[in-house]
Amino acid sequence: MTGRAAELCDVLQLCLTFATSGSADQQAAVILEGRAALDELRQLFAARQWPRVVRGGLPPGPHFLQLDDRALIGLLADTQDAYGELRARTRLLESRLRTCRELLEAAITAASDTPDLPEDDA
Repeated sequence: MTGRAAELCDVLQLCLTFATSGSADQQAAVILEGRAALDELRQLFAARQWPRVVRGGLPPGPHFLQLDDRALIGLLADTQDAYGELRARTRLLESRLRTCRELLEAAITAASDTPDLPEDDA
C-alpha cells in the first residue's frame, strides 16, 4: 500500500470514529472529509499502473534488463505470487471500504433524520 493510501485509510478510520459525535455541522464536516478520502482512495486504485515485462527486442540499459530464461521464469513466479497477494489485499480493502461507505451513509441518514436541537449556551 502506498503512503498516500495508508494516510487515506487513517482519515477514514478517524471519520468513522467521530462521525456520530459533535454537533450536526461537525458531523457533516467529518462525513464530507470521509467521502473525499474514500473518493481519492478509489481514484488511486483505479489509476494504479502495473509494470510490464517485455521479452526480447530491447537494448539493455538503465530501464531494461536482459534476462535469461531461468531468470524470466523466476520473475514470472515472483510476479504471480505478488499479484495473488495483492488481489487478496485488494479484496480485503474493498470490503473495508464498502463497510466504511455504509457507515458514512448511515451517519448521513441519521444526521439528516435528527431535528436540529438548540445548542446549550453554557
